[in-house]
Formats: sequence, C-alpha cells, structure tokens
Amino acid sequence: MSRVAAPADVTAAGRIEAAAFDNVAAWGREALALARETKGASPRAVKTKADAFDLTTPADTAIERRLRERIAQAFPTHAVMGEEQGTSEGPYEWQWVLDPIDGTFNYFTGLPGAACSIALRRGNEIRVGAIVDFTTGAVVRARVGGGGLVSDDGVTTNEHSRAGQARVFFEWGSERMSDFEVDMLRTLARVRPIVPRLLGGAAYALLAIALEGGCFVGVGLRLWDVAAGVLLAQEAGHQARWWYGPPPTVHVLVGSESDIEAFGPAVAELAHRFDARA
Repeated sequence: MSRVAAPADVTAAGRIEAAAFDNVAAWGREALALARETKGASPRAVKTKADAFDLTTPADTAIERRLRERIAQAFPTHAVMGEEQGTSEGPYEWQWVLDPIDGTFNYFTGLPGAACSIALRRGNEIRVGAIVDFTTGAVVRARVGGGGLVSDDGVTTNEHSRAGQARVFFEWGSERMSDFEVDMLRTLARVRPIVPRLLGGAAYALLAIALEGGCFVGVGLRLWDVAAGVLLAQEAGHQARWWYGPPPTVHVLVGSESDIEAFGPAVAELAHRFDARA
C-alpha cells in the first residue's frame, strides 16, 4: 500500500510550532531574569495608562523589547501583537501575542500574581503558549496536541482536587471595581455555589486552573491577557468559550464541561452588557 505524504504546509507548520515550543522556554527564563533585574524601579520610572492604577514599569518595556528581538531573530516573517508596543502591520499567517507582565500592579506592589504570557497563533488559533510565574520562577508551556503541560521540572500532572475544581477566578479589563464588577460576582453566584478568587492577573489565574483546577471568567480583557493561559488550560483538559467585543476586547470562560454549560449563559449576558457600555 502506498503511503500518502502529509501536505507540505502542515509539515512546515509543525516544524514552526516545534521550534516555537522549544524557544519559549528560553525566552521565558530571559523574561524572568529581566523582571528580577528591574524589580524595585523608582516610582518615578513607572507610568500610568488608562487610569492611576493601570501601570507600566521599566520591566514591562524591557521584557517586551527582548521578546520582540528574539522573535525577529528566530521567526523574521512572523507578526507580533504586544501590550506595550502594539501590533505589526500587514497580512500574516503567524502572530505572536505578548503580555510582558500581566498583573503589573501586583508586580510593582510586591504581591504574587504577576506573570509573563507568550503565545503563538496561526490565523485565529492559538498553537503554542507559555506562562512565566514571577512568584515561583516556573516556566510552564504547552502546544496544541502536545499531551499536557511542560514545566522546567518536566511534564505536569492534570489531577485536580475537588477543592481546586470549586474555585472560580474573576478578571476584568480594569484595576478598579465598579457596580458592574460586583454584579459579575452576584450573577455567577446565583448559578451555583462558588469559591471566588480575584488575583489581579488573568495569566496567573489561568495557570492556576491549568495546574490545580477551577473555572475562569474573564470579561472585558485583551487577547494578550489570556492567549497563552487559555491554551495551557485546554491542554490540561479544560474547555474554553470565547465572545468578542469591539476590538481588541475579548471575553472568555474556561473550565470543565459542566462549568461551561452552567456559567455560559450568564457570562454571555455579562459580555453583552459590557460591550453595550463600551
């Protein structure tokens, strides 16, 4: 029986994803080193964006610049979307999605919950992702169909405790809490009993779900907040449902099949209400 060769573009795509998966481990360690080197920057060097608590530090800028340099060296034809420096112009097949520090307020004020998020997508599908946990120093990565998560210590397990599965993490596109965010908690609590957690970092929360279980509700976020984390959670066995608001706004629900079924209608309503306010 003759053997049918795989399409050339699929083979090429597989090589790109494999190379990306290898590279993000080293890039993640560089991001961690830069975060530690620039920790404790003068408050005068910290700038604000949307409001007084939406911060950007020298580490945000340095990490994204370094990641862009590494991408240009290894994948010169790839586009880049980053929180700090915007999106590459022109058509592209592959695009890197970067958040140098997700949870900058936590990072600057010395709290756990800050992480670097690195993802590669082909078209609209996220194919490779890595999250660097600035608290533990771990770099956790995954690729679609890779069989699970890989950390510096090897492949992680996907066995989640009942307590871990009960957690519901909430994140929204602002550091402030208004009546809408309070109502988010109220709306989800009406669906079924929850153990709410607010960490101030979507990437960190999604990493927690991938490693220990739980559910994630993100409303009014940006793709760079969640791209890598959603992939990690999916490769750990969770499901995801997306809603898209006015660009670049995204809303996402991540969890077990029962989480998606139970909370999906409520999150859809919250996403619609958020977009109507925009």
